Amino acid sequence: MRLPEVRPLSSLPRGGWLALGRRLRAIGMNVDTVSPFWTIACTSPDPLRDPVVRWHLRRERTLWSHAMRMFMFWDPVPPADARAALGDELPLERLLEIGLLRRTEAGDIVSAFAMRMPAVGAATFVLSDDLAAGGDTVMGPSAASVTLARFACPIVPVRRGLDLGCGAGTLALAMAPTCERVVATDVSPRAIALARINTWLNDVDNVELRTGDLLSPVAGESFDVIASQPPFVPKPPDLPAALFLFGGPRGDEVPLQTLSETASHLAPGGLALMAVNWPIVEGEPPLLERLRARLGPSPDLTLLLLFAAGGGPADQSRLYGALHHPNGGEERDRDVMRFREHFERGKIRQIIHSYTAVRYRPGLVGWTSSVPLDKLVDAPASRDTLDVLFAQGDRTTAPGPAPLSR
Repeated sequence: MRLPEVRPLSSLPRGGWLALGRRLRAIGMNVDTVSPFWTIACTSPDPLRDPVVRWHLRRERTLWSHAMRMFMFWDPVPPADARAALGDELPLERLLEIGLLRRTEAGDIVSAFAMRMPAVGAATFVLSDDLAAGGDTVMGPSAASVTLARFACPIVPVRRGLDLGCGAGTLALAMAPTCERVVATDVSPRAIALARINTWLNDVDNVELRTGDLLSPVAGESFDVIASQPPFVPKPPDLPAALFLFGGPRGDEVPLQTLSETASHLAPGGLALMAVNWPIVEGEPPLLERLRARLGPSPDLTLLLLFAAGGGPADQSRLYGALHHPNGGEERDRDVMRFREHFERGKIRQIIHSYTAVRYRPGLVGWTSSVPLDKLVDAPASRDTLDVLFAQGDRTTAPGPAPLSR
């Protein structure tokens, strides 16, 4: 699968992207109208092309349903419907020219990029790539990144935020309303280009975009909040590279490096939060012990792990092996077996899904603990919830770590 060119998108000035965002809102493309269809799509192995969602949307015959079909569910619409949805301010031909939209062989119109509506902070519309393309694919919002944003976004306005490994810029857009300034970094120039388009699309002007690996673009700087969803999938040796996906042979190499470096970039009172699936490897120390060791000996750092069992080698192999083959087939089966063999050779026995939080409070003795995510069913994912957990730990004077199986 070939990725669409991203450079021509920048030929449309900021005002054009602002006009597109305004038009989509004006025709009723919002969380209330999208949610019923996205709920259906989430049950599909390929939400972008789910036939049941397409059946429902085709019955609506509204401007917002035309737009959703084109941009969100890759269901081509007739040119007349595309023009009606876009309105007069932004001609269809211009969006075809820059490659945001394309014509099918039948002459219908569909987006070349995926659009999501995470509805967190200023992140209303987020353009990204189809993850099945692999390679230099730019990841958009996922369920995990939206939850991460809700945990990380400050309640009281702060000076500086960092979206580390920003992809399409979801976390930066989420933090923008409550941060005076947000820096968003990524090693991929394609990601930075799409993130810039998304700031324009959402009328956000306090996000600064920088290209570079991990924390090198922010050397010597500190932040009140750092949010990151680094690549964490274990990479079998015979699979092609994918920047957004693989965190190293075990999967935790990039996340561990990120964890060890972020603490030195926290301002006093600052919080770093990462969404990571951690591997549990046979014969190694417990996960909390390993993570704490990577933070170093600083007594001012608190480590809190919100976790859930992500599954064993069989489940994870099926999940990862299907990422580039949503419609199944022999290639998917081959990749599933590659992952399963890789887990076996690496003695990876379990995957822990987590939101890993590090707090820097000078003068306050830090502690290390973990909380199962299923104990938060009555507490929404929010910074309030996280702050309550930190306060509880502070009152109990450094609780001991909850055990996680090896």
